[in-house]
Amino acid sequence: MADEVIDRMVARIRKGKGFVVSSHVRLDGDGIASALAVDLLLGGLGKESLVMTPGPIPHAFRFLPGAGRAVNLQESPGTPLPKRLDTLVVADVAERARLEGVLRLLPKDIFTISIDHHRTGDLAADIEYSDPEASSTGELIRRIARIGGFTVTPEVATNIYTAVMTDTQRFSLPNTTPAALRIAAEMMELGAEPGPIGDRVYRSLLPGQLALWGEVAQEVHLDPSGRLAWATLTEEMLKRHGVHPDDTQDFADIPRTLEGVDVGVLFRECAEGAGVRVSLRSNRIPVMQVAERFGGGGHELACGCELEGTLEEVQQRVLDALREILEVGPAGA
Repeated sequence: MADEVIDRMVARIRKGKGFVVSSHVRLDGDGIASALAVDLLLGGLGKESLVMTPGPIPHAFRFLPGAGRAVNLQESPGTPLPKRLDTLVVADVAERARLEGVLRLLPKDIFTISIDHHRTGDLAADIEYSDPEASSTGELIRRIARIGGFTVTPEVATNIYTAVMTDTQRFSLPNTTPAALRIAAEMMELGAEPGPIGDRVYRSLLPGQLALWGEVAQEVHLDPSGRLAWATLTEEMLKRHGVHPDDTQDFADIPRTLEGVDVGVLFRECAEGAGVRVSLRSNRIPVMQVAERFGGGGHELACGCELEGTLEEVQQRVLDALREILEVGPAGA
């Protein structure tokens, strides 16, 4: 069945003339690298293509091949669309709302292709290729390129490698499958360079980011059970260190790095009192059920949601829900 879907997708790609490629708001490595890989593959086929993102590309991923041509709608809302636009490709997007302003700029009847590895979502597309068992959307892009006979240049390989590497947390999470490692090795053979990629993604923090990381780490709270930890990121902290919220994607991992902690949480104030963004990370406990309880989603071990209320109110609700699935009481009993 999957190969049939890919065959239909490849046929549509070869037929299409003008493409917009997009991914979700608050871009992560898999989302932006997958979108850029698709854009480069389309360029290799001689197609007119434009990468359009709802928000900025995080600092750590601006080195990726093709990133310089991507359009950030927050900065350039009036960017002209491809003249022969007939197809939208969305990568790593499960929820329609996560495309934000992208859909408002495009014709309502535009033919849509979705490539994704989330388990749930309300985004409907004309062709949907989804595999929740895949390590990343980047892994799916590789499958499509292989079946479609598309040329994987060193630039495409760099993007696919980055997508797989980041969504497996440097090949350390349970979604690090033999298939994911084989793809990583194949991308190296095709020109991806792990050393320079790792330098840019994991060893290129700006001074403000590093200072903010240290402040967040210093204020991590540990539940008496020892299995749950959380940290808080306020608007004031972001402004004081001059850090954009999208450059704090990895901060959700800070509480989880404590020995013995099964679930880590980052509570981040949204701009102008618009609620609290909650990012959940786990080593083995399926926390998506908590995210879904509060209207969010994502992956079983990495997900999030946004709630209205003060930081204290949101923390109480979410931590109580997490203690339920961890089967520990407020005092860790």
